[in-house]
Order: sequence, then structure tokens, then C-alpha cells
Amino acid sequence: MKSLMTASAVAMSLGLTISTSAQDTRPTSPQNSPLAQATPAQRDPGRQSPLAAAAADTNGKAGSAHMMNSVPPQSVTVTDWYKQSVYDPSNNKIGEIKDVVLSQDGKVNALIIGVGGFLSMGEKDVAVPFDAVKHTTKDGKVYLTLDTTKDALKAAPGLRYDRNTTTWVSDSK
Repeated sequence: MKSLMTASAVAMSLGLTISTSAQDTRPTSPQNSPLAQATPAQRDPGRQSPLAAAAADTNGKAGSAHMMNSVPPQSVTVTDWYKQSVYDPSNNKIGEIKDVVLSQDGKVNALIIGVGGFLSMGEKDVAVPFDAVKHTTKDGKVYLTLDTTKDALKAAPGLRYDRNTTTWVSDSK
């Protein structure tokens, strides 16, 4: 009996949703859109990243962003780095890229590599300079190498991501 009542309630709510959404299919003008009338959530400017602040700064001019018709030659995407395995010179996997760290002007200056552990348990995150990791292609796939050993990475100072400050900080365990 209880499941019959629950099923009836779900069916009724679906019927109401379908009937109300089917009533008017005309486009809404942008001024009358519920999205335009909702007040956007305000983010604390003290917690906004410098890159987001720079991207949001359009000097009050709508449509002042510059568009590109193509990307610069020899460009690589973040997906060539992020969540990719890293190997030592002897082709042994020594870690995985966990994050790509940008400077305030948008240039990549460090990579965070997760090393050790099993299924992210006991894993340690360390930073290496971006230019220390060599990017090549092997068998049609991205292949990243770092001239060090897994033990050297495990011995390096560990980092942890602080969600409150959105930065990597020393992991003083």
C-alpha cells in the first residue's frame, strides 16, 4: 500500500511537471528570463583567483573579450599533462600528474605529481618545475618523463591542496 501511494505521488508530480512545461513553448525574452531575474551568487573577492579576476575585468564593456580563430602553432592542451602518468628514464612509472599550477600571468610553472600509494591511499603529492617533465609521443600517446626516481619523489617535501585558499601548501605531517 505504501509503495502504491509513493508511485502515485511520483506519477502525479511527473504529470504536473510535464503539463506545466508543455503549456508555453514560446521563447522568453532575455529580460523576462528567470535566469536574468535571479541574483547571481556573490563570491568573496578576497577568495577570487587572480586569473578569474583578470578574466572578469572587461572595463565595463560588454563583448570586449578577444576571440581567436585558431590556437598558436605548437600548442599543447592541458589534457596532454593532467592525469597523465610520468615515467623515469628507465620507463618505470613513477607517478601521475595531479594538477597543473599556473602563475598569475597564466603561464604553467609547476606540476603536482602524485607518487606512491595504492588507489590514492598513502599517496604523496610533490611539486616539480614544469620544464623538468619532458613531453613526447610514444605509440601515438602522450608520454611524460622525469629525470628522477620514484624514491627521490617520495623523499621530496609533500604538499596538500587547501580548498579554503585554493593553493597547494606544505603537508607537515
